[in-house]
Amino acid sequence: MPSNDRTEKVVSVHWFRQDLRLHDNPALLASIKNCDKFIAIFINDGFTGGLHGAGYNQAKFLTQALHDLNDQIRAVGGYLHILKGQPSDIFRALHAEVGITRISFEQECEAIWQDRDDAVRKVAAELNIELLEGVSHTLWNPFDVLAANGDTPPLTYDMFLQVTSCLGKPDHPVPNPEWDDVLFAEITENLATRLKVYNEVPTPELLGCYPEGREEMQNIGGETHALNLLKRRLSMDEETLSEFFIHPEMINPDLLRQSMSLTAAITIGCLSVRKFYWDIQDVYFKLYGGISPPTTELILREFFICSSVHNPNIMRSICNEISEIGGDYPDQLLHSLFQGLGPSPAITLSSGLEKENKQYHKTVKTKHMKSQFRICKNLDKRKE
Repeated sequence: MPSNDRTEKVVSVHWFRQDLRLHDNPALLASIKNCDKFIAIFINDGFTGGLHGAGYNQAKFLTQALHDLNDQIRAVGGYLHILKGQPSDIFRALHAEVGITRISFEQECEAIWQDRDDAVRKVAAELNIELLEGVSHTLWNPFDVLAANGDTPPLTYDMFLQVTSCLGKPDHPVPNPEWDDVLFAEITENLATRLKVYNEVPTPELLGCYPEGREEMQNIGGETHALNLLKRRLSMDEETLSEFFIHPEMINPDLLRQSMSLTAAITIGCLSVRKFYWDIQDVYFKLYGGISPPTTELILREFFICSSVHNPNIMRSICNEISEIGGDYPDQLLHSLFQGLGPSPAITLSSGLEKENKQYHKTVKTKHMKSQFRICKNLDKRKE
């Protein structure tokens, strides 16, 4: 409980964004610590949660995640307030009407969110509101990666691996929040009307997304489903790796059953990437001792996120400082392509096709073969 010597009440609001979960949420933990009242919100500004240009299934996945998060918060006595508008305006109104003194949120380091977050920081500084930012959507803090590389993003995968090796292993997930001493603040009906608070979790249609045909969902949104799916996958992988090392789905995949992919859950934060990373590490350590699991996809995700920190045009070919190309088409374009200079940022960051890509795949293949050999050797010893 808050200490008795404080004269000012701490009214804390956590702004859920790409962290639609309760587990491994350092900003949420800091938000509920020593606060008198707590408010949980999600703001539909037309962009957060990937809504801008989203298809129906993507919007439905988001609303399922919001439903699940709201159900969990209601189970501990609160409510997830879903509002519509500009975050800076909403926080200004919450300060005036509810008296919020603390705002917390998960860091979104990509440059496209910079203006939005700077506007919130400006309001917080103006109104003397404490601002707390957590880092759990990435394995490493991207700004630490940039600082370790001379304030510039590593432009090759090998360089990224070298920089992150200097930073050490990613942080472990933080504990789950404890709600026993948390009191939830209420939003009056008048304020709810002014802030355009949804009466319930909105449907995709209310978010402006409509089905174009007979879309069928292959993924289910929400932290609860993501954690259950992770548990199933780890159990399946542990059983498979202990006997065969080759997942049966790789040989004979069932394309019609429900997807077991966790990519969408990690993208909007239903599942912590740090929990995913360390749970995989735990399985491999249990089976093979010191052998590291293949986490290339997770590291590549970090690589591209880090490259977008100061580059709002990361996914464009024009006005992109990383993949900008010049000269006449098509000869100069072809030359630039093979030198890793564009036009695709993905090609640029793999840099370049003639050199590093070949070496990278050769290195991955060699490491994979060595890992298989060591695992088989360990299995033979166990059988003996």
